[in-house]
Amino acid sequence: LEADTLYVGSPAKAIRAHDGHGLAIQERITDEYIGFARDYPSTLSALPGAHRVFQLDTRIPEVHPTAHVHASAVIVGNVVVGEHAVLGAGVVLRGDNGPVQVDAHARLETNAVVHASRNVPTRIGSLSHVSANAVLHGCLLGSHVHIGERAVILDKTIVEDHVRIEKNTFVKGGL
Repeated sequence: LEADTLYVGSPAKAIRAHDGHGLAIQERITDEYIGFARDYPSTLSALPGAHRVFQLDTRIPEVHPTAHVHASAVIVGNVVVGEHAVLGAGVVLRGDNGPVQVDAHARLETNAVVHASRNVPTRIGSLSHVSANAVLHGCLLGSHVHIGERAVILDKTIVEDHVRIEKNTFVKGGL
C-alpha cells in the first residue's frame, strides 16, 4: 500500500490520493481519546451485579430488564437499552461522549460497536438490525433499518425508516 493514498473495500482498492484532511481529522480524534484517558483515569466503575456494565462519572447505563445482553457485551456511560433489545457477543455501546440509545426490539450482532460523538447522539430505532462487526458513530437510525456486516456509518448521518445498508458499506458523515 502506498503512503498518502485512500483505500476502500475488501480487498482494499486505491481510489484517490489522500489530501491530508482525513489524516488531520484522525489525528484530532486520537488526541481526543488520549485526553479522555488522561482526564478520566479513575471515573469508570462497574455497577454491582452487572458484569461489563460500567458507570462513567455520573452517567449510569439503563438496560431494560427484558433486554438480552450477552455476557461479553460492554455498556459504558450514557446508554439506554430498550425492552426486548438484543446485544450479541462482543457488542460495545459507548456513551462516554454523548448519549447512545438502542430502542425496543433492536438487535445488534457479534462485535458491533456503537459510539456517540461529542454533542452528536447515536440512536438505533426500534426493530432495527445491526449486523456483525458494524460500526456506528454519532448517527441516527430510524426503525426497521438493516445495517450489513462490517458497514461503517459515521457522524451526523441520518438513516430513515425501512432503509437497508449493505455489508462493507462506508457512509461518510457530515450534514
